[in-house]
Amino acid sequence: MEHFELNRLDFQPYYEDKSGCVSIIVPDPKEPYHRRRALGYIKYDKKAGRVTLANSCAQIQPEALQLGHTSKQGKANLAGCHGEGLKLAALVMTRNGYKVKIAASNCHWRFSLQGQSGSRFCCVICPSKKADAGSQTDATDGIARLRSRIDRDVTIEIGTMRDKNAQPVPLDVLMKWMETTMDIRGLSYPSHIIETEHGDLILDPRFQGKVYLKGMLLPASASRTFKLGYNFAKGQFSRDRQSLLDKCEEADIVRRIWETAIQKHQTAMLPIYTNLLRNFPQAADVESADQLLEESTRKLIWQHLLSEANNKKFYYSEKCHVKVAGKDC
Repeated sequence: MEHFELNRLDFQPYYEDKSGCVSIIVPDPKEPYHRRRALGYIKYDKKAGRVTLANSCAQIQPEALQLGHTSKQGKANLAGCHGEGLKLAALVMTRNGYKVKIAASNCHWRFSLQGQSGSRFCCVICPSKKADAGSQTDATDGIARLRSRIDRDVTIEIGTMRDKNAQPVPLDVLMKWMETTMDIRGLSYPSHIIETEHGDLILDPRFQGKVYLKGMLLPASASRTFKLGYNFAKGQFSRDRQSLLDKCEEADIVRRIWETAIQKHQTAMLPIYTNLLRNFPQAADVESADQLLEESTRKLIWQHLLSEANNKKFYYSEKCHVKVAGKDC
């Protein structure tokens, strides 16, 4: 996203299941339908049980192995800022018996557990014995054909790599990993979603109660009693990647998403939001709405309530949660 200056809404990976492999490809938004150019991919080799992730025209330096080191600090459009993700992911994969290797900048990075009982986690970086030829070829064309280059791209392999002790990645395990994102068209993308600059309102019932940050699932948010699903475009998650750090920020982002959705689709969305206020006041979807809603949105809600009451006088009983309409005075 950073190298190709992608807008959040331009990031639209799609899923394909072929005879020998499963692939998830990020198409070049300049050619979204021809799919002859791509910016990155995930490939699963069914026979070998190996997962390959390729990021076109990217780099990774040895400093990335330092805890706390990150290239995403201060970049609100990118997820991750603690400088632990790569290291923790490689460690977990290695402990689970998968071989992990990175190919980048004409070097091979190999991770392993060493010492008694695997007490030391090591990474050995070695220069590639042979450089790729024809490095001037179009990167997006090669990536679209699921081919990466060690001198130009960052490629991560997980699973078997001609090692009898390596454990293959089962296909069902890969599919479980894919549940951590909602971005993949044809696999995990919601059937009904309203996109806004603040984030996305997910109306697909399968995503009820789920909250994502920049397309990545925040597991702890399921305990926050959201009635619908959300994908936040901004925010920082906690160190354990379970939820947003700032609950006030979370409530305000939800409010902004709803107000934009109502502006775009007032006829459809205003009754849904009014129903949340009326029947589910404790839901996180409307948390602090009485303090955060814009005056224009408040007026729309009252106009909707008046319309329901046929423009007659009405009152709301907080005790019994019913609306009572009467005659005009």
